Amino acid sequence: MIPTPFIQSPPPFAFTMIIRRSTVTINLLVILLGVVPICVRTQHCGCEAHLCCSEFGYCGTGFAYCGAGCQGGPCYNGTTPTYATTPTLPPPPPPSLCHCPEDLCCSQYGYCGSGEDYCGIGCLDGPCYAPPSPNNVSIEDIVTKGFFYYIADQAGPGCPGKEFYTRDAFLNATDVYYLFGRVGSEDDSKRQIAAAFAHFTQETGHFCYIEELNGVAKDYCDETNAVYPCVPGKLYHGRGPIQLSWNYNYGPAGNDVGIDGLTYPEIVATDPLVSFKTACWFWINRAQSYLQQGFGATIRAVNPAECDGGNPGNVQARVDFYLDYCQKFGVDPGENLYC
Repeated sequence: MIPTPFIQSPPPFAFTMIIRRSTVTINLLVILLGVVPICVRTQHCGCEAHLCCSEFGYCGTGFAYCGAGCQGGPCYNGTTPTYATTPTLPPPPPPSLCHCPEDLCCSQYGYCGSGEDYCGIGCLDGPCYAPPSPNNVSIEDIVTKGFFYYIADQAGPGCPGKEFYTRDAFLNATDVYYLFGRVGSEDDSKRQIAAAFAHFTQETGHFCYIEELNGVAKDYCDETNAVYPCVPGKLYHGRGPIQLSWNYNYGPAGNDVGIDGLTYPEIVATDPLVSFKTACWFWINRAQSYLQQGFGATIRAVNPAECDGGNPGNVQARVDFYLDYCQKFGVDPGENLYC
């Protein structure tokens, strides 16, 4: 995806720890093991197919479960990366890269200016705009199990994403990225979610693909971007529900999610929660508000190369998915469907 610059950062990243053991047991684990995996689900593995069994016998995703010592599941070894240390949040890019006058904003790409593209979501410095106020729409009530798996079940049995993309991972991501689908009226929310899932469906083949086909053969490094420079040897091809691409997306998405996206871009394809968080980040920062101009504007925001006759078949597929999902949500899709 090649994005169009947009408005201000979504709500900050947050972690939730759920440990269902006594204080004595927890303290003993800390003493003996030195670390207690977060988001504990069970004690003796027998994990679902998309979860890793950690070295201590717990099910989950992320480095604590799938990294060193992983006993089973999609461990970070073989065809997936092994990290010497847990990916950590890098420092934000210095606003001084812009050197903007006081009355201008430094955009997420490091340019000075005014208006939504500079002072909106992603604004690094200056008189940045406040984010919109979220409504109280329940994403869980809109993206039901029936709706999510209506899409996912259309993927073939051999698809790598079959056990990777889950509704729980998506809902957990939207708990952090609270503006996803929660701006405007209830009907606005339904249109936003229908539009986002139309793009998810097209980008991943009904949640079949985790990584872009033949993506390793493509160059997605913008060497002119001084704010988010490419790390030598790292590839920034499409990964995740929105097929996040380019260093200027992996950098700020990683900053916001809480991982070093430039150094560890692979984690978007190995951790389902991180994967959906980057998709939510992209949607909020790069596409969501363009829906005010019609669904076609979001196509241009997600993949402009398809517009203006670039790939009319893909454009039509996105429109068809959007119309289908709007119908399922009982909402008018609006006008200007094509880019």
